[in-house]
Amino acid sequence: MGALEEVAAVEVEVGTGLVTVTTAAEPDESLDALIGKTVDEAGYDFAGRVAA
Repeated sequence: MGALEEVAAVEVEVGTGLVTVTTAAEPDESLDALIGKTVDEAGYDFAGRVAA
């Protein structure tokens, strides 16, 4: 996830499996799709974006 140019930071809560992604730009549907695809390829579920 951190290797994506659009991602500025990634925080992981190991106990809950929650991953927080901070983007370098304003997130949009195409960035959601890119993050979702990356998460899926890693074998995890993408729950979607939470409004900041």
